[in-house]
Amino acid sequence: MHELSIAQALIEQVEGRLAGKPAASVCSVTIRIGDLSGVSPDALEAAFQVASDGTRLAAAKLVIERVPALGTCQGCRRETSLEFPFHVCGHCGSTDVLILRGREMDLVSFDIEETTPMPDEPADPAGRR
Repeated sequence: MHELSIAQALIEQVEGRLAGKPAASVCSVTIRIGDLSGVSPDALEAAFQVASDGTRLAAAKLVIERVPALGTCQGCRRETSLEFPFHVCGHCGSTDVLILRGREMDLVSFDIEETTPMPDEPADPAGRR
């Protein structure tokens, strides 16, 4: 299941961007996945839950934006939506289609919450707390 290695890489990427924020935890991670990427959104979501355990992303929600496949037919020169695994023009039936989108797998954004440590209570004049 390559989704586990994708989830681990995603977590490492977010953790790397939080290097200067030790008090931050991640609330959500938004990614974009193309329908032709070969990634199962359900499997990636399950893998993310497993891989994020014990990290600052453990409570984060994974938001997946799906990108439908789109191509340009080299025969009739029209844009057409594509269905995996067949790249056939929906207008003329040609299989000579240039893929425009649908292979994406991008980290779009992530939301964090920073907790501010509470300062120690000031000592009273007698030195007691």
